[in-house]
Amino acid sequence: MKRPVGIALASLTAIIAAGNGRAEQTTYANPIDIDYRYNFEQLNERISYRTGADPAVVRFKGAFYMFETLADGYWRSTDLIHWKFIKPSRWPFHSVVAPAAWADGDRRLILMPATMEPEAILESTAPETGKLDFLTRLTPTLPDAVPAGQSPDAFSSKIPPGPWDPALFKDDDGQWYLYWDSNAFFPIYGIKVAFHDNGTMTYEGHPVPCSPSIPILTGGSASARTMTARTPPARICRRSSKAPG
Repeated sequence: MKRPVGIALASLTAIIAAGNGRAEQTTYANPIDIDYRYNFEQLNERISYRTGADPAVVRFKGAFYMFETLADGYWRSTDLIHWKFIKPSRWPFHSVVAPAAWADGDRRLILMPATMEPEAILESTAPETGKLDFLTRLTPTLPDAVPAGQSPDAFSSKIPPGPWDPALFKDDDGQWYLYWDSNAFFPIYGIKVAFHDNGTMTYEGHPVPCSPSIPILTGGSASARTMTARTPPARICRRSSKAPG
């Protein structure tokens, strides 16, 4: 006697469900299995590869949001195991590299890309929908920085262009701080910043080096020349349980 098709399908469904139950994922390991984007910077050279560098993960309203270099969007997860790619409503044409992300309580999520010159900073009150708005359309020029493409002399008062590889931090008193740099010779810098209701951002004071003097390497050996950084003010470069790094 032939077995009814409905019963056969129900049995198959039960077997698959049982198998899925036994294989349910409860842990994760790097690199995580997500739909990494393809790098476009060498498109004209016919070089193609997936990229997932510089990840920044923040928790906002009970979910985790992950931002990466050249992703043209971001991922959302509620368990750090299963991630869903979210296509944003707006994104810089040259994409985002080494971003800083910070959850300003439940008020908003802020996204700041690494830059060598003034750029936009984005925000969202509902990142799960992909809707992004401008927190500021254009950041001010970084104080004491040389123009993009240039490098300051180690003994000058100038600093490299930036802020590159940024990290945002909002202290318990409401004060915002910005930290940045990714350089073999220059220190990590920090400065107070402020975001204003009129859509502007301001730097308060001058960048302060937050790491020790670094020897300048020449031909594989340390030169006698070292950077003589000022003693960093504790209010900017103090250690905090919430501070990045």
